[in-house]
Parts: sequence; structure tokens; C-alpha cells
Amino acid sequence: MKLHKVIAGLVGLVGAILMCATLGSCAGAPAAPAAPKSGAETYYLLVFNQPVAGQEAEYNDWYDHQHAPDVVSVPGFVSARRYVLAEDQLRPPTLIKPRYVVIYKIVTTDLTAVYAEVGRRIRSGETRMSRTLDMSSGKNYTYRVFRPRVLGGKPDTRDGDTGELQDYVQLVFADPAEGLDSEFNDWYDKHHAPDVLSVPGFVAGQRLTLADVQLVKEGTLQQYLTMFDIRSSDLKRTLANFVSRAPSMSNSPAFDGSKVFGYTYRALAAPLDGDVIRAQRAAAR
Repeated sequence: MKLHKVIAGLVGLVGAILMCATLGSCAGAPAAPAAPKSGAETYYLLVFNQPVAGQEAEYNDWYDHQHAPDVVSVPGFVSARRYVLAEDQLRPPTLIKPRYVVIYKIVTTDLTAVYAEVGRRIRSGETRMSRTLDMSSGKNYTYRVFRPRVLGGKPDTRDGDTGELQDYVQLVFADPAEGLDSEFNDWYDKHHAPDVLSVPGFVAGQRLTLADVQLVKEGTLQQYLTMFDIRSSDLKRTLANFVSRAPSMSNSPAFDGSKVFGYTYRALAAPLDGDVIRAQRAAAR
């Protein structure tokens, strides 16, 4: 049953409707999850959405100063960083994503409990919502880290650049060719990721696999995600350099281009630190 059918007509729960539509199920236990223990896994929750038409400034103010801090204050959340779709894209997106994404890092032994606490705070009103959020635009995906973060080269900056050095993230969602999962991972780890990270401006990369636990079910999702960190004062040049090098990069029968979707997003601000937000809120009580 769709969430909005369950709670339609409950005026007092407008905020919960918005949050659940965008971030996920409100079901869960009332208790906060325990602090991560040894053996904890690292996950990334990517939440895509956008504002109601004409409400972008108010939406951004709410997201920066209320919503992202509310979410990252949940135990288990390590950090949060917001991004906006970059004007320049490595490839024209085949499947369009919303204009904004916030990427949350989570470290926990019990992701289900962490997400249950997210739901509890929605119901209690601790996580405050805004009518500036277009709840129909919400998409979210949870991926688990399964390869270490790999460093690339230096930032792409040159004397004479007029733009500031900025952070970007290249999100690459992919499925391997049918029946070639092992070959795909071997090629990606040994050849493709190093090829990408040899391009100036691509400063780091990390591979993830779809998590068993999702905040909400979004239908069929790609099995793998790679997040490449880009740091550049001229993104157009950085991406053009990548395109010029691409023909000489390693290829593999396990790579199926029809199953790969990439998006370039520009960071809006520095990351929020979950421990810092929790300490600030504890001190303010």
C-alpha cells in the first residue's frame, strides 16, 4: 500500500508525508540504534529530490540548516553533503535524476535499526519538514562499500583559470553484462578504476554494491555504484580530458554500456559531521 494512501487526509502529518515520500518508510522501533561496534559496515544513502517550483531558495535554506542536520544527527550517520547537478556532464544522462542529491555516510552493525530511528523521528516531529520539498521527486538508494577508497591524481587547476577550485562527484550506476559479474569486478578493480583515476582532477574513487536494506524500495536498481571525487577549477576541461582519453582505456566484454548511467554533481557546501551535530544538539538541551 502506498504511504500517501495510508495517511492521506491527516493534515497534522503533512511533514511526515513529505519525509516518507522522499526518504522512506516511517515504520520502525522507537529506540535509537546503539553506537557502531566492531564489524560495522559502511553505507552511503543517496537521496535525490528537488523543490516545489518557485521555492528553490527556501528549499535550500531548509535543507542546509534544518533537514540535513536533522537526518545526520541520527546515530549511525557519519556525514552528509549536498550536491546540485553540474552544468557540464560527462555523458548526457539517459535516465534523468532530480536536480539535487544529498549523500549520507552511515557506519553501523544494524542498518535496519538506523532507518527505524529515522522513521521514529519523523513521526515524533523531531525531524522537521517543509512544504518547499516536491515530494513526488524523491528517489533514494542505499549502497554498501565493498572496495576500499582509492586515491587518484591531483586536482585539475592551472595558472590562469578563472573559476574556483570546486568539488564534484561523478556517480556511476552499473550492471555487468549478463553472467559476467566476476569478470566485471575484476576488470573494474584492476583496469577501469585506475584508468579513470589517471585523469587529472579525478582525485579518488570508491566502489559500492546495492545494500540488502533500503530506506524505501525503488524498483529495480543497478547492482553497483562507483563514486568518483572530482576536484577542478574547470570542470568542462576535466571532462573533455576524460573523453579524449576514453578510447585508449581498457574495455571488457563484461561492460555493457546500456546498463551504465552516470551523473556529475557539484558540491554545495562542506560536509556536515554527524558527531559534531549530535554534540551541538546535546549541549543545547
